[in-house]
Amino acid sequence: MRPLGLQRLYVLQPYHGSGLAQALMARALQDAVDQGCDVLWLSVSVQNDRGLAFYRKHGFEVVGEQRFQVGADIHRDSVMCRRVEASADTPTDALATAR
Repeated sequence: MRPLGLQRLYVLQPYHGSGLAQALMARALQDAVDQGCDVLWLSVSVQNDRGLAFYRKHGFEVVGEQRFQVGADIHRDSVMCRRVEASADTPTDALATAR
């Protein structure tokens, strides 16, 4: 297995529904393929319902959880992953299409 991690994918609220998030995800998936990776993983706050739904829509599944401390607060993230393949529906010009 050759994994690649995606740290965070954020789109400002005015751009929700514009296709930008889908284009960024397509680019991340294509980058994983281009780098010879077969798994893309990420973490997302367990309280981020919109983010969890977005990642599930793009084939990610929850495979675990991680906790981390910021100051006195303990935060929980779901760890998600999905397989990537060279034949994935990840057009290399997706960012240009979303502009």
